[in-house]
Amino acid sequence: MKLFDRVLWFSKRGKFDIEGLTGYLQPRREVSEHPRYKSGVFRSEKCGRDIQYESALEMEFIVRNLESNPKVLFYWEQPVTVKYRTGKIRRSTTPDFGAILTTREFVIIEVKSLCDMLNHRVQAKCEGLMEYCSDRGFGFLLTDGRRTPGDLAKCRMNRRFERDLLAALKNGHVRLAEDAHYYSVPCKYIGKKVKLFYTSTLVEVYYRYEKIAEHERSYSRFRYITDQEHLASHHRAYSEWSAEKFMSEATTIHPDLGTYISKVIENKAHPEQAYKSVQGILSFARRVGEKRLINACRWADSYGLYNYPAVESILNNRQDEIPLENEQEIDKATPTHKNIRGKEYYR
Repeated sequence: MKLFDRVLWFSKRGKFDIEGLTGYLQPRREVSEHPRYKSGVFRSEKCGRDIQYESALEMEFIVRNLESNPKVLFYWEQPVTVKYRTGKIRRSTTPDFGAILTTREFVIIEVKSLCDMLNHRVQAKCEGLMEYCSDRGFGFLLTDGRRTPGDLAKCRMNRRFERDLLAALKNGHVRLAEDAHYYSVPCKYIGKKVKLFYTSTLVEVYYRYEKIAEHERSYSRFRYITDQEHLASHHRAYSEWSAEKFMSEATTIHPDLGTYISKVIENKAHPEQAYKSVQGILSFARRVGEKRLINACRWADSYGLYNYPAVESILNNRQDEIPLENEQEIDKATPTHKNIRGKEYYR
């Protein structure tokens, strides 16, 4: 794949003329000369000036990917100083190059070895650069001249590098702290480390510099936006549960069962808390038969017990096989004893 086809673009993707980037055309600092890093200058015919570089890797990148690349219209070194934070500490960094492409798009470039991309300090700098680019409609490219962070997926990851990124919540959503709103990510990224970028209307989620989710921004606090395609198959089924769905399913079996299920749901402060219990109760229709389930729920209803354990216990004791009309006779015939469980036991 061509290197500039792997530039990271954000929702805001601007078009620029060289005149509109005059503030970026001059290097923000002088490159320090040090024999260890093989720094120096390269005479660019494309730019008509000397380009400074700080390492052999940067020199190679200039020759291979900037000077001879027809997609690059103009480029320069140390284009801007970007401020960022690591915890409570304010820092600044100056990316290696800025390049205007023939498409009039502007890209900020950081040249690091693939190994250095795993360094937590480099990662912190790149997060600051990504935020800077996202706000201004620039593209961002982190590369060693041949590879990008996407190739890190094929490498053994550094744990320290992973810890310095934000984690997706275990329920498959990430939280935008500014709005206290939650957005879903694909289920395979649950527990992975992700980064949020957002505008006034859009929220984007990135994993290792790859966009994995995009949502329309919501300002409702403590609410969730869930893309059904992000859910695992069993989670997708849970998301489709509703009181109406369960009551309809129960009523189809028998009206008395529908009445009992509605009471199970009503007995919870929040209907969602009852759904798993209701699903378990309805599963008895398949396991013991519809007739036994209906009778068991009638018995549970007569006791005022509206939960899964009550129905399960009645079925296990085969109490459902006793006609409910005989309840009074049974109560009269049952002796009082401390070891005999009454209906209060099942509450």
